[in-house]
Amino acid sequence: MPAKMVALTIGAFGVFAAPPVFWTLPTAILSGATAAPGIAAINSLGNLAGYFGPFAIGWIKDAAGNFAGV
Repeated sequence: MPAKMVALTIGAFGVFAAPPVFWTLPTAILSGATAAPGIAAINSLGNLAGYFGPFAIGWIKDAAGNFAGV
């Protein structure tokens, strides 16, 4: 049981460490007046994925008969 907790903790470190690193990329690549629209575009795509993702999962389940998509 302790090994599972250690593995979950290390996995959580990876999951929670990725977003801050990801959000530094647009400002590193884009500069000045292009940084804000670039960040807004990334945020908008993420919001759309959060909206349409459940529909896609439902469509896959209906088409395949299970959640495996196979």
